[in-house]
Amino acid sequence: MSVRMVVRPWWGFLTLQPIILLWFWLFSDDWWADYQSLGWPLHIISTIYLIPMYELYERFWNGLETDAVK
Repeated sequence: MSVRMVVRPWWGFLTLQPIILLWFWLFSDDWWADYQSLGWPLHIISTIYLIPMYELYERFWNGLETDAVK
């Protein structure tokens, strides 16, 4: 697994933070408590889950491109 595959989901994690915080701020009575109890753990788990998913996606896509060249 390349460094790129590990860094990409964490970059997504950082870039999605403002959207998630805005969502909780707009649609929650106690946005900070809800973010800490639900948003933060869910975001961490999703980011870790996406590391191998991106690797599989890249392998699949590279396979499609290799087949198209033949």
